[in-house]
Amino acid sequence: MSATTSPLPHSLRLEGRSIDEAQAIGSAVFHPHQVCPLAPGAAFRLGIEAVSAGAVTVGTIEYTRAARIQTGAYDDSYHVNIAMEGEFRTIIGTDRVVARSTHAAVYRRDVPTIIEGFERGARVLAVKIDRAALDARLRLLGGSPGASGIAFGSSLDLSTGWGREWRWYVDLFARQLADPGLLVAHPLLAGAVQDAVLDGLLRSAAFPGAPADTRPPATPTTVSRIAELMSSSPELHYGSELLAELSGTTPRAVQQGFRREFGVTPHDFLRIVRLERVRSDLCDPATSGSIANTARRWGFAHVGRFSADYAARFGELPSETVRQTVGSPARDVRNAKPR
Repeated sequence: MSATTSPLPHSLRLEGRSIDEAQAIGSAVFHPHQVCPLAPGAAFRLGIEAVSAGAVTVGTIEYTRAARIQTGAYDDSYHVNIAMEGEFRTIIGTDRVVARSTHAAVYRRDVPTIIEGFERGARVLAVKIDRAALDARLRLLGGSPGASGIAFGSSLDLSTGWGREWRWYVDLFARQLADPGLLVAHPLLAGAVQDAVLDGLLRSAAFPGAPADTRPPATPTTVSRIAELMSSSPELHYGSELLAELSGTTPRAVQQGFRREFGVTPHDFLRIVRLERVRSDLCDPATSGSIANTARRWGFAHVGRFSADYAARFGELPSETVRQTVGSPARDVRNAKPR
């Protein structure tokens, strides 16, 4: 399933307070480049936080002063920049793009680039992907990178469809900066997230030689493995593309596999697991707390909808469960009779 190597992430934090330091740090983590200040005399600082695993490096780049960053052709990697606030201007070969949080700039490996902006200071979410790994992944999916590499279009819409899904996996990858144990604790998830970053870019960005979606059905073993992961960490978000990466198939094939093995969709399976976790906490005086907080801890974003699902599953409202729990010994949820 996984085309990447060294799947477990490692992170770093670096800071430069001069142009020379900024160039050295940025070149070491991402690509060789030159930094040209656009507001002489102003205080300058570059901050980089990045996490790398296998073929993927994701990090935040923060400039506190207007600047122009110039690079040559990336050659050995592809790159995407997303504005975390505000916007910045970029030139990719002969293309001009204004990058925002909803529209990323995609950099081909074979043309020089210029990034300009940060007049009010800004942070950029940067994604660097090894050329050989992404080209190999494209071939594995049935596409072709071409003799000069993948000729990506310069802009990527992150607000809908595959682009929005891809942004979620990039954000999950970036979460390792704050919680480096998340993917370390789940090697299967780590490999799948890395592949989702590669595949998501290939499926969301426009370019000649893009792959057709011809992946095989999900096997019972694969479905059971996904179900086990969901059961061990039900608080995580399992989007359709991640499920496809975990299974090496398509989102529809995962749906069909879960219906075949468990009689429910992956979404319903996860909801049932989450409801069981909430009930277990509410039935235990040692762990029960606010109903809303407990629901959110296990992945329920809408408390009202959760309450209705809980009542349908267990035949009582969450508040009734709490009332029976308070002042009584811990209840054995194994004896509960869900509907």
